Amino acid sequence: WDGSPTERLRRAGRRANIIHKNSDRILKAHPFAGQVGVLHDMKMYRLSMVEGYHNPKKNYCMSTRDNSMMILKDAGFSMEYLMDSHLFDGTMSRFKALLIPFCPFVTPAIGAALREYVKNGGVVITEAAFALKDHYCVQYWQKTPGAGLDEVFGFRAVDMLVLEDGDQMILNNGTRLESASD
Repeated sequence: WDGSPTERLRRAGRRANIIHKNSDRILKAHPFAGQVGVLHDMKMYRLSMVEGYHNPKKNYCMSTRDNSMMILKDAGFSMEYLMDSHLFDGTMSRFKALLIPFCPFVTPAIGAALREYVKNGGVVITEAAFALKDHYCVQYWQKTPGAGLDEVFGFRAVDMLVLEDGDQMILNNGTRLESASD
């Protein structure tokens, strides 16, 4: 091979050029506008894999995302998946409600965007485990949900990660607390 571009490479370049020239139209197209936004940020999803939430026994990431889609569909709502960038570029404001299934990792910036969204009338629906750690996998140990989201939900928990599946805690009076996982 003499290093010159192949015909296959030229065709790929032409396709890329067309996509690039029309990227604004492609990225902003909403043929089936959703009524509810569903946050599924791949960066946070990868952290879930690293932390062990994504394995044959605990497949929380995929099952909660798929189940949330089915629940919304069964209830008659159309939905659109959102990434964290959509929380900052104004896309989120198109939705009256934002569903956040299984999101134990929330950055301070995402927390601020969600607080502003709720302040402006939006509804955030989430599930535990939510905002347990930041984007560096550092636990919000003082209060959960972290990232200032205790203000949004009006409650806080301390040490939410104390119990894992099958664990139990024995209090000073002998009472046994079973795990509330799953």
